[in-house]
Amino acid sequence: MNVRSARLFAAIMASSTLVISAHAVEFLPGVGPVPLQINPSAPSNSDIISFSHPLDGFTYGNACEATIAFGGTPFLDVDQEENSVRIMFAGPVPPACPAVFDPVHGVGGQFGPLSGGEWTLSAEQFEPLNFSVVTPPTDFLWDNPSGGFWDADNWNPEGFPNGNNQTANFLDVITSPSTVVIDLDVTLKGISFDSTVPYNISGLGTLTFEIEEGHSKVTGVSGDHQFQAVVSLHNETLAFVESGARLTFNNTLFLNGNTLTKTGSGVLAVRNEVVAGGGTINVQQGTLSGAGTIEGDVQNGGGTISPGSRSSVLSVVPEPNSLLICLFGIVILAGYCPRRRNRRTIQGGSLS
Repeated sequence: MNVRSARLFAAIMASSTLVISAHAVEFLPGVGPVPLQINPSAPSNSDIISFSHPLDGFTYGNACEATIAFGGTPFLDVDQEENSVRIMFAGPVPPACPAVFDPVHGVGGQFGPLSGGEWTLSAEQFEPLNFSVVTPPTDFLWDNPSGGFWDADNWNPEGFPNGNNQTANFLDVITSPSTVVIDLDVTLKGISFDSTVPYNISGLGTLTFEIEEGHSKVTGVSGDHQFQAVVSLHNETLAFVESGARLTFNNTLFLNGNTLTKTGSGVLAVRNEVVAGGGTINVQQGTLSGAGTIEGDVQNGGGTISPGSRSSVLSVVPEPNSLLICLFGIVILAGYCPRRRNRRTIQGGSLS
């Protein structure tokens, strides 16, 4: 490519943009050198990556001249199989250009997210840039007696889980009851407890369970653990509690119209005032207990619903025209509940 062609190319880059999916490139206006770089310099597979490329290093009088020089306007060819991002050019090319000085030089734009691995950013015969895309860990292990959820040093690997593809694991690494403070909102696809020493998830933030496909998982393998922070379900969620283990919701649990399915022979306790947002708690195994009020359906498909003493009320209110079961330490079958309005459907198992 001659000098004139290179200058024409830079001018086009300043005025033309072509977007393919989430990818975009344009000529950069102005004069002076354009660095060959990406940002962030160490991207993950969830990042949108911005970039600049100097191409031939020339400044062109305007975008039209650059278009003629490079045979068209720039676009990106992103090949996920070859792990390459190529800056390319396509016509049409104008037959002539106006005598207007509106300089351009190099190209810039964005691409991504990209899959993990080694990648190359290139522009025909110009200098390429090799870079790595990192796939972040999806499983994190709490590795501190107590502290803040957002402190990267409290986790192994270093960092913290916050995403709908990430799981937080609280295992038998503590020797005394541990409080993990969530002072900001956190999103997880799952959480797991396997410790004979209790964990307490507390704080002013909301813990949201969300996953792109399938269902979120809340697992209690051993021990007695509790959520004192608000919990919100954004999709169907499976609560698996092993025999001898117990998981307790001590704050508001937002079902948001979703189903929380209880499996395993352990205990799931709902002790907050309101399990809000509609939805269903489906007890397939083990025990659902507590002293809260469930604004949604409860289906017993093979477990035990245990409301506790008369002073500890686990009440469920049905939707209009459905069977009402209010639990005040005893079972009352009626068409009226003195406190709430939700439904329980007893399909099998026992009610105690």
